[in-house]
Amino acid sequence: MLRAVLNLLCISPCLVPLSEGGVVAQTTAALAKGLRALGHSVTLLAPADDEPLPESLWPQQRPGDIEIEWQGKRQAYSLHEGRSAAGLRWLILRHPELRALRHPGSASPELRARLALAMRETLRCAALPYEGVHLHGEMGGWFLWALGEAAPRPRVLTLYNFDAQWQVPPEVEAEMGEHQGLSPLPELAEGEGSEASPLFRLALDRADTLTAFSPRLGAELGMRFGLSQVREIAQGLDPALWNPSIDPQVESRYDPVDLAGKERCKAHLQARFGFPVLSDSPLVGALAVRSSESLALLLRALPWLRTRELQLLVCLEESESELYHRFVQAAEEAPEILRLCHASDLASRKQLLSASDFLFIADAQCTYAHWAMAAHRYGAMPIVPGRGAYADALRECSPDLSGGSAFVYLEEPQEDVAAALQRALDAYELPEFEDAQRRLMRIDHSWERGVRSYDRLFRALHDPRQAPALL
Repeated sequence: MLRAVLNLLCISPCLVPLSEGGVVAQTTAALAKGLRALGHSVTLLAPADDEPLPESLWPQQRPGDIEIEWQGKRQAYSLHEGRSAAGLRWLILRHPELRALRHPGSASPELRARLALAMRETLRCAALPYEGVHLHGEMGGWFLWALGEAAPRPRVLTLYNFDAQWQVPPEVEAEMGEHQGLSPLPELAEGEGSEASPLFRLALDRADTLTAFSPRLGAELGMRFGLSQVREIAQGLDPALWNPSIDPQVESRYDPVDLAGKERCKAHLQARFGFPVLSDSPLVGALAVRSSESLALLLRALPWLRTRELQLLVCLEESESELYHRFVQAAEEAPEILRLCHASDLASRKQLLSASDFLFIADAQCTYAHWAMAAHRYGAMPIVPGRGAYADALRECSPDLSGGSAFVYLEEPQEDVAAALQRALDAYELPEFEDAQRRLMRIDHSWERGVRSYDRLFRALHDPRQAPALL
């Protein structure tokens, strides 16, 4: 039997994925590239602001503008089209207001609604007979609402959050109702609970299949919202983007065979932030996923940390938040161990990974383990919450470091964070520490398994007769 070659559409909810558009954008790009490598014809539709587009998207064409109407005014998005060297087709919508998507929590419902309408117009102009579409999160919900029954089928929606970003203010819902062909949002059934939203319910109703990055997230979604089946398809990393042996964004390149470059990265970052340049002093990088507020865990552990030999570099994005000012005060009180950095862009975070011996990850939602996998690739042992996707993907390191892939903590009791940090510092003193770093760097975090799962899923949905053999 000949293998079906499909014309697929992948929609990115964030900025152009191969720039610095965050975890979800990188995931979208890696999936699109993987499906293209399997022979499918793939189009990636993505938003961008007015920053220069990545060189990987050239040469490109400028077919024209996409116009929508919002509150009686016309708004134009510039449309760019191009192909990658591997044949992946790009459709890029650009507008300066889309800069807010660099921090998805700051993108207003009005911005999301306008972008969804512009994407609808883009696909109408493209007029290509897509045989399947992959969407992500709440922006996928906005798109399914805007396109209605004209959305390509089958529709595969990956869920990774169910927070306030799914809420639609009444005035936005009313404005969307002015557009031809848009049905109103559904009424919530009695007993659906305060966590549900009409947009979330619409997305669940219109998607043909739901996927999640981890079994625990899929089970939680099913339990909260009465979903009968959420397919777990493991997330991966793009090896071309996350590879310290070829990465131009780190100070010195290295690989599991030769870690000398990682030592140079560490020395460079120590000097840059005013730490003593000591190779035998453990450097702990710390970052938060989605919200910096979750890093408050480290503030509570600071009295204990001051009694230990380590260097702690905390990555904060919001310089005006109350938490930031609390960390500034803490750094003034504990200059011997604590420094702060602004690392909101991809290059800065890669430099943090390449220099750190450990990466402390604070994450309120725990819906994907991207940064833990990235830490592995760059030889930084992750210190992670023991919930959600982390509990699915990682295991506590054994005392002799012969097994396991992380040091795991619980947010409560508070002492558990200090206990996990202590286990990490004890591991640093072991002669086996470098061998453990090499072992983690060699873990296969590629998208290959996930891409093949999506390939089988799309082919089964396209031709249900093949489903028993494919799923």
